[in-house]
Amino acid sequence: MRSADRATEVLWAQGPAELLGHALDLLSAGHSEKNARIAYLLIDNCVEQAVRTYLLLPQRVSGHRSPRTRVREAGNNFPALIDILEEAAPEVCEDLDLGAIHWLHQLRNELYHQGIGMTIRRENLEVYLVHAALVLERLFGVQVPPSRLAEAEVTGRVTILANRLASALRYAASDHVLVAPRRIADAMNILRDVLSDEEVRLIQSFLRVRHRLIHAEGTAEALVREVDLKRVEELVLEFEGIGGLDARHELNHGV
Repeated sequence: MRSADRATEVLWAQGPAELLGHALDLLSAGHSEKNARIAYLLIDNCVEQAVRTYLLLPQRVSGHRSPRTRVREAGNNFPALIDILEEAAPEVCEDLDLGAIHWLHQLRNELYHQGIGMTIRRENLEVYLVHAALVLERLFGVQVPPSRLAEAEVTGRVTILANRLASALRYAASDHVLVAPRRIADAMNILRDVLSDEEVRLIQSFLRVRHRLIHAEGTAEALVREVDLKRVEELVLEFEGIGGLDARHELNHGV
C-alpha cells in the first residue's frame, strides 16, 4: 500500500491525491469558513477525478474493460459516473458507501451555487474527507497517512466500521441466496436465523448513528456515545473471522 505522499509512483493517482493533499493542507492551516468551503470543493474534485480516472484506465491496469464510451457520454454527471463504477467494478465498491458519496456531492453542488453564503458543517467535511481517502485506497491502493486524518478520527472510525459491517453481512448473506443483496437490510433479513435480537438492535442503532453522522445531525463525539462501538467492532471481527456467520449458522442448526 502506497501513501498519498508517494502517489507519484501510481501516475494515474497523482492528480486526485494532490487535490486531497491541498484540502488537508488548507484544513491544517486553520478552521476558517473560507478554508472549509475550498477544502470541501477540493475533496469533491478529488473523488470525481479519481472515479473518472479509474474508469478510463486500460484493462491491463484496472483489471476491468474500460467503459470509455459511457464515461464520455456521462460527461460531468457525477451520479452517472458512480453508477458506471458500481457496474464495471463492483468489487472495488464493496467498502465504499456510494450513497453517502452521492449525497455529499450534492452538498458540493449547493456550495458551488450558493458560494460564500453557505457554511460547511465540520462533520460533513470530516465525513467526505474520510470517504475520499477510502476512494483513493480502494481504486488505486494509495493510503492517506493516518496522522493527516487525525482530526477526523471518530468519523473515520465509524465510516470504516460501517463499510466493514456492510461487506461482512452481504458476503455472509450471499451464501444463502442466488444473488448477493446490495442493501444491509436485505442481508440482515436473509440472516435473521443467524443474528440474535440483541445483535439486530445493536446493528440498527449503529446504522442510525452513522446516518445521523453523515447528515451532520450532531457532533461525532456526541453521536458515538449513543452506541457501543466496541461491541460493534467485536461483532464485525466475528463476522470477518474464519467461517464467520456460516460457522455460527452450522452450530445453531447442528449441521
